[in-house]
Amino acid sequence: MYSRKLLTLDKQHFLTNGELDHKTATDLLFTKYLHWRYENEVRAFTELDTLDPDKKMYFKDFSDDLRLVQVIVGAESALTKAAIKEALGEPASTVEIFKARLAFKTFRVVRQRNQKLWA
Repeated sequence: MYSRKLLTLDKQHFLTNGELDHKTATDLLFTKYLHWRYENEVRAFTELDTLDPDKKMYFKDFSDDLRLVQVIVGAESALTKAAIKEALGEPASTVEIFKARLAFKTFRVVRQRNQKLWA
């Protein structure tokens, strides 16, 4: 969901135990400023059941229900195409990977079209 207005919080958004009510929490998680609509971002939340013992983090495996389709490497990132492909492994052949850059005349973040600038 996109909005022109900044979401604000007041007493009516909190339950008696001090937690946010469900609608407010959902609105905060799924609302972005209207200007970012061009990103076509999809946000999803899922239960994370299994702790990775090496990384001490929780991950959700990709599946028919959760598929990686695109990796956008930030404008200031030093990651190379090769490093991204290595990290992705076999799925790299089906995932769109590109480098972003700051737009020249606006505040947008856009695709770096000059491939010579990202090895």
